[in-house]
Amino acid sequence: MQGEVIMINLIEKLLKNNKEISSYKIIERNVISSELYFVHKNIETVRNVSTTEYSVTLYIMHDGFIGDASFKVFKSQTEEEIEEKINNTILNAKEVSNKVYSLESDIKSNDEIESNFKEYNLKDIAEKISEAAFKADNITNASINALEIFVKKITRRIVTSTNIDRKEVSYEAMVEAIPTWTIGNDSVELYKQYNFSNLNLDDITLKINEALMEVKARFEAKKPEEEINCPIAIRGLEQQTLFNEIALQLSYASVYQEANIIKIGDDLNPSNKCDKLTLTMASEIKGGSNNHKFDSDGSSLLTTKLIDNGKVISYFGGVKYATYTNMKNTGALSNKKVECGNTSIKDFKLPYFELVSLSGLQVDMYNDYVGGEIRLGYLHTKDGIKPITGVSFQTSIKSLFDNLVLSKEEEVYEGYLGPKLLMFNNAKVL
Repeated sequence: MQGEVIMINLIEKLLKNNKEISSYKIIERNVISSELYFVHKNIETVRNVSTTEYSVTLYIMHDGFIGDASFKVFKSQTEEEIEEKINNTILNAKEVSNKVYSLESDIKSNDEIESNFKEYNLKDIAEKISEAAFKADNITNASINALEIFVKKITRRIVTSTNIDRKEVSYEAMVEAIPTWTIGNDSVELYKQYNFSNLNLDDITLKINEALMEVKARFEAKKPEEEINCPIAIRGLEQQTLFNEIALQLSYASVYQEANIIKIGDDLNPSNKCDKLTLTMASEIKGGSNNHKFDSDGSSLLTTKLIDNGKVISYFGGVKYATYTNMKNTGALSNKKVECGNTSIKDFKLPYFELVSLSGLQVDMYNDYVGGEIRLGYLHTKDGIKPITGVSFQTSIKSLFDNLVLSKEEEVYEGYLGPKLLMFNNAKVL
């Protein structure tokens, strides 16, 4: 790490020598990764990579405002090249006129994010993941056409002119798989991506097996001949999209800009016939791939409950908009946690329509709309599971929350922890 220390010291020296700079922030990010690339079960490439980059933000006081702009620095760049970037960035910052706000200050820390990855070396983790993935590759006509595995150790450090010096080490794995179903000359492929920070080999095998079954279902799926009129259930990816929009409404930025239509005191699901929504913004969730102790301003991330039993109780946000709204700086939290319900998936009332793959969930808070094109869905009935494609759905956000059923089983999806399935009534399948 000696080279990194020298580079960060050089950047600081150049910044301190420039009298036009009011404040500065340097973020150093070092990534050590072990990467495996497979075609079918044949390993094609093995890579071990270490990269370091620096992101520098300059703050310039001008005309009663504060402006900011950023640039990147790489280890290969010379002192002259960095100075040129500084001068150009100062000009850019002077074009920005923000109301003056307080910068985070006077914090020093050195942390490691909890993960069982640190029990192994990165190459061993990558190999274990590949073995777990190919353990599922035993279904006739189904195969993993390609598999790519990236296991990373990430060291992030923030140094500022306001006496911030914070460092954290985290771990992350990303698995990209192309499950394929082939009969004769006909085949279907799916793309699957998994991000996680806790090694659970059985879970990897289970997820790849589910993906192989999904590609089979996608091959067999047909447009329904009859109207589908039953509750709909969505998985983690779509839940994350939905609650990203809810959280955005409750951010200090939205409050300051008067763009939030959801406010403290609102009851999002007052019905006594549904599960109550409890949403928390968290600094860390077990197994999540976006866990941090502090945000990009160096502010500590303070886990904050936004919605409790359906009622909005709090807002959240980082130092800039916390200053503007005169609220507590919670840090720019991004992980979301939704409390599960009391109903097991095996006890869900039949029939229901589980959305397995969408072209993308559309959420429009201002027009009270949720919907999307369904590439693959499972229609669960007393006679079994029927794969469906070629339809779309739509409902209102209010109706969704009025009929909420949250599964007892939970699942982590990237930066989201919540029920494995979220079910609701009164949606139209078109």
